[in-house]
Amino acid sequence: SAQDKYEMEAADHLTPDRYFDRALATSLLERVMERLYLEHLQSPAAGRREQRRKEFELLKTHLAWDEDKIPYTVIAAELGITPGNARIKVQRLRKHFAGLLREELARICEPELFDDEWQALLQALHS
Repeated sequence: SAQDKYEMEAADHLTPDRYFDRALATSLLERVMERLYLEHLQSPAAGRREQRRKEFELLKTHLAWDEDKIPYTVIAAELGITPGNARIKVQRLRKHFAGLLREELARICEPELFDDEWQALLQALHS
């Protein structure tokens, strides 16, 4: 998980502000992933619950910046769809993920600070 990755890094090279930013980013990501998963399970467009669970597990690999991604051809074969449809499903999941991440951030910061906080969040996730 993202939290495991951050905890494995030596904390002594992080300033308190950077450590806080990373902890906040990790917490937000965990909440967003949980919401995304639950919403995907409830989506009537995704089919039966077990099929939705399987679909989510395959598609979510394309949400991370540094994790191995399952090829679209493999996702397509597993789900019985075309690689093009797999790509579309990934794009939709990414868009929904970004929207939920923005919602979660907006809940905890002042509106006038949102853009700065968004940039800080992206920086914390990429560092």
